[in-house]
Amino acid sequence: MKILIINPNSNDEFTSLIRECAQSVASPGTELTCVSTPGAPLLIDNHIDEIACGPGMIQIMKENGDAFDAFIVACTCDVNIDILREMTEKPVVGIGESSMMAAMMLGGKFSVIQMGPRGVSMKERFVRKLGFESRCASVRSIDPDGPGDMSDKVIAAARKAVEEDGAEVLTLGCAGLAGLDRKTSAGRRCSRDRWCAVRGQVCGSACSLRRKDQQERAVRPGRVEKGTIQEAEVMLDLVIKNGLVIDGTGERKPFHSDVGISGGKIALVGKIDREAAKIIDAAGLAVAPGFIDMHSHTDLEYFREKPSDAKIRQGVTTEVLGQDGLGAAPVGSGSLQIVKDLLAGLDGIIPDEQWSWRSFPEYLEALGKRGLNNNAAVLLCHGPVRIEALGMEERAATPAELQNMRSIVRESLEEGAFGLSTGLIYPPCPYGDTDELIELNKEVGAKDGIFVVHQRDEGYYLSRSFDEVSRISLESGAHLEISHLQAYGKVNWPIMDEVLEKAEKMAEKGGSISWDRYPYLAGCTVLTAVLPNWTFNEGTEALIRNLREPAFRAKIHADFKKGLDVWHNRQISVGWENIIVTAVQLERNKWMEGLSCRAIAERLGKDPVDMVMDLLAEEKLAVTMISFYGSDTVLEKVLGHSRGTVGSDGIFGGKPHPRLYGAYPCFFRRFVREKPLFTLEEAVRKVTSFPASILGISDRGTIREGYWADLVIFDPEKIADKSTYEVPQAYPEGIPYVLVNGKVVVENGKTMPELPGRVLRHGS
Repeated sequence: MKILIINPNSNDEFTSLIRECAQSVASPGTELTCVSTPGAPLLIDNHIDEIACGPGMIQIMKENGDAFDAFIVACTCDVNIDILREMTEKPVVGIGESSMMAAMMLGGKFSVIQMGPRGVSMKERFVRKLGFESRCASVRSIDPDGPGDMSDKVIAAARKAVEEDGAEVLTLGCAGLAGLDRKTSAGRRCSRDRWCAVRGQVCGSACSLRRKDQQERAVRPGRVEKGTIQEAEVMLDLVIKNGLVIDGTGERKPFHSDVGISGGKIALVGKIDREAAKIIDAAGLAVAPGFIDMHSHTDLEYFREKPSDAKIRQGVTTEVLGQDGLGAAPVGSGSLQIVKDLLAGLDGIIPDEQWSWRSFPEYLEALGKRGLNNNAAVLLCHGPVRIEALGMEERAATPAELQNMRSIVRESLEEGAFGLSTGLIYPPCPYGDTDELIELNKEVGAKDGIFVVHQRDEGYYLSRSFDEVSRISLESGAHLEISHLQAYGKVNWPIMDEVLEKAEKMAEKGGSISWDRYPYLAGCTVLTAVLPNWTFNEGTEALIRNLREPAFRAKIHADFKKGLDVWHNRQISVGWENIIVTAVQLERNKWMEGLSCRAIAERLGKDPVDMVMDLLAEEKLAVTMISFYGSDTVLEKVLGHSRGTVGSDGIFGGKPHPRLYGAYPCFFRRFVREKPLFTLEEAVRKVTSFPASILGISDRGTIREGYWADLVIFDPEKIADKSTYEVPQAYPEGIPYVLVNGKVVVENGKTMPELPGRVLRHGS
């Protein structure tokens, strides 16, 4: 093959250096010719120079286009490369592009090290053009004319890229051509830094450096041949042998393979004979991506002394926090107690000193400092945002208040929020009208986030509620994710068919929609959800006082006599005998946990409505309930739909709903083994790559080289939930191993002390 390498500037010394580097890596039989660009500047220092080199490069192509099989452009802007590509059907490769491609093949977040600041904007445009913006940690430059050895300069820049920017792979353009690749690619270890070099380059374009994690690794230089990068022979951290791989795509049939892990990521999928620090024999077991819980209430649980293992024991490696519009941030000094009270029955109570944050970014930072046993993706919550703007007032926001809320949403999305959630039965969220939610979600849509919603009514007005949230999504451009899609109460079960039909019509209009659901017929939430929304409009402290006031209580009694066409009256839709108290705070009330509201009221000799008001006032609202409302037929339609995924909606405390410990094993037991709605590979996709795609997470949810090693190893014939309504805190069976970011957090069915979880940020 005959290749022409074009140096876009007129510096013949640099052209000679390019030729030398290219010849050192060229395949046998390749003929290389290097030329400088006539009429171009000696060095490209700015955009004017980039334009100035264009005519000379066009002249080169006109004179030499027929004589060569391919063309490599050493360093120029993407516009010039596009012009050259239009002049020939032969391959035209830019060094910047090949460098990015090498980084993508190695996986992880990458930084680009440029020789001189002149190439920074050029590489940034390459990153955007090639679609790698979310993977690029930074573009840094070094001073080629300053004192010191080139290798030392690049290593210093590399250290900053890793420690300050979070880079995992470094790619070198002109810095590699300047000689660093020849000094490091043979595996020389710098005594001042813990680095080893993996050589994977096209004409010196992509010398990549990888960080060492646990031990010294021997590195053997490789060579790029026919567009592939040969893997360096290094000891792997862990190899899973002999497993039945279910890759998460839902398209490929399960296949027997080994999976090799290095540096927290999947390094190899296939037959592996390489040495490893640890080996797991998965013979007779399935190896799948870790499950993603699309609806979690672990927001405050992570701040307890020891994180709960309820989720990792069932294979959940990533949880989506900030649900139902009630989250831990933002909180101002005047709103902190209100937010605490609203969260008490939903996310629990933690010591006051643990509330070290005020803004959403500060919450993410505080969460990141905790030891997490799995990953957390966090939504911004509508409730605290509204409280910051106008408190608990039951009215429409003014233009200034709405602009304030939009600013909070925008800033939180920029800091890594995956979207905005609202709970339109949980004050103050229902006080916001449709127009308010459209305006807030315009910020979400602009950032490719998701709008997660507990609908305004899940019973009598379910269809009308769906119309509202679909309109919000269509007009804002935000993807719609409906929380625990359900029809509440037997009289409302037939409405689900109408809603599912409307979902398809929404998609036909260009809308984007999905939903989650837990595989049970009972729900779990705060007991305050049985109260009319207006009871909260003076704030939580006032509600606690008012629940003891005769006139206030009389007004609540009057509402409970009204029908479902007026409000979501759970006394009618499910009945007090189907509403179970599951968690209280006071020791004297612990006997109530596990009993229905009717049973408790009868034991106390009270009317059920009076009992509920007394209990909420006494417990300062911190009461959790389970309500039985569902239908197997509706559940199967919702979960069986192609737009449905799974969310545990698990709430901690007291005698919890069994879904907290068993949602995912229950899903596989019921709908793969006992009443097959899905094949094994379809079910795995539904809880891995599908939710990852909804969230916009591009490097998790699939077993693929370069992806993070979030994995669950389970027995398809034995995976099952053991938690029940009577004994809910029971671990599942059939899940011997769970890995988070390459670390084993469950081994031989036992919880390990490792805390390798991370706070994930949208767009990074």
